[in-house]
Amino acid sequence: MSDKKPMFVYFSANQHYDEPEEKEPEYQAPSPKSEKSSFPTKTVLLSSLGSLAFYISAHKAYQYFTYK
Repeated sequence: MSDKKPMFVYFSANQHYDEPEEKEPEYQAPSPKSEKSSFPTKTVLLSSLGSLAFYISAHKAYQYFTYK
């Protein structure tokens, strides 16, 4: 048990140190094309739909409580 623990800690620390240098160029290359086209559109659509549904439900609740 004492032999496995330091190796695991060393491996995880070494992996954490090696990952940012390798992943940054690979991650930045495909992301601008895919994120600019699909991700903001989904976010804007979902946020607008959510705000519209909240506005409609708040308006219906306001009408329901004022007229009744």
